[in-house]
Amino acid sequence: MGKRDAYRRDLEILLTQSLEDGASEEMLHFLTAHSNLPGRRANLELAHAFADLVEENAHRRAERLWDFCSSMTELSAAQAPTNEPDEFLPFCGAIGLGAIGAQDDSLFVPALQSLGKLAHDARWRMREAVRFGLQRLLISRSEDVLLVLEEWVAGGSNLQMRAAATAVARPDLLQRREFAFSALRLHSQIVAQALEMTDRRAEDFRTLRKALGYTLSVVTQAIPNEGFRLLEQLAVSGDRDMIWIARQNLQKKRLSEHFGDQVEAIRSVMSGEGAVR
Repeated sequence: MGKRDAYRRDLEILLTQSLEDGASEEMLHFLTAHSNLPGRRANLELAHAFADLVEENAHRRAERLWDFCSSMTELSAAQAPTNEPDEFLPFCGAIGLGAIGAQDDSLFVPALQSLGKLAHDARWRMREAVRFGLQRLLISRSEDVLLVLEEWVAGGSNLQMRAAATAVARPDLLQRREFAFSALRLHSQIVAQALEMTDRRAEDFRTLRKALGYTLSVVTQAIPNEGFRLLEQLAVSGDRDMIWIARQNLQKKRLSEHFGDQVEAIRSVMSGEGAVR
């Protein structure tokens, strides 16, 4: 039995108790006690085991699970600071909202709306939880979610664009060619938005730029011809931030080890570029 399955077994008893008698203290204590926080890496196996269990039970206890997960996400940065055990609770709650929305049609839109708000959370782990929650929704209803993500991009919020880019950069989803093209189109739209931005020093722009520094390589691995075309456009854009994004993606092993010729071709163009703005 793997860690995720073992955690799921332990959590099942605690979740049943929480839902039946409304006493959630033991469940919350278990999550924080096994969070691996403080530390560099939170306990992702436990978080996903929690979300798996929530998703499995959503068809019959959706409303109660929604209230439970929502209450977890309401813990603010002051109540659950970054890298403290309590931060793991809103982290799990956010993924749980995505899990519920993936199974209950009546909570699909509320899940997207909640995750859209949580995308603006100042805590980087919460932004990662939004990614995981969105990916559960994408697995269930990819076309509907992609339409909403395009709306987020059109809205111009750097952190919602960051959420969109990271959510679609999931290799198993990208195995579907149609999804891969949609993911690349989404990245193109984000790049177009970023090119129009004048305040590049804002923290939320730096957060978006950092994400684009790897997500485009994940998409390009799935559809290399089209992905490298966008990377080349960034490389010759004359825009310092876009060139940085292209360079970061070209350094990723998923590209350099499998598409060496394409990587070197773009690098040669970059080495001969003129002044950047």
